[in-house]
Amino acid sequence: MNQPDSDIHEKLAEYQSILAFVQSELIADRGKLAKAKKENQPLEVIEMIQSDIEKLEQGVDRYQGWISILKNKLKNAS
Repeated sequence: MNQPDSDIHEKLAEYQSILAFVQSELIADRGKLAKAKKENQPLEVIEMIQSDIEKLEQGVDRYQGWISILKNKLKNAS
């Protein structure tokens, strides 16, 4: 494996790890949102959680995109 491929594999592993973390945070926040709605929490609390969920979803999309790009670079290099 040449140096660029090695760098791509390293970055790919890093992004996959971050993606897994962001996805776990997203799952947790969705649980918090369901609980907040069930407990009739104030609207501000619900909106704050929904905002966090939107940001996490954007993060998931971003990292999935970067992972796809890196996988394509590896595929095209071989």
